[in-house]
Amino acid sequence: MFSPVWDGPFVAICLHESGIPENHPALKQSVEWLMAKGNPFSRDWIHKNPADVEPSGWVFEFNNQ
Repeated sequence: MFSPVWDGPFVAICLHESGIPENHPALKQSVEWLMAKGNPFSRDWIHKNPADVEPSGWVFEFNNQ
């Protein structure tokens, strides 16, 4: 199974904690890519969060719904 969106934040955190500065082009690009993958229509959000909170989430792979 390939899970780039799921694993992306873990890799970015590890890179930053290993000494790569937050303004490094590769780290900035990975965070921008991840933010673009956000899914504001996460289905499980409705069942686990208050109605007055804006839904948000990320897909597991690339663009699965």
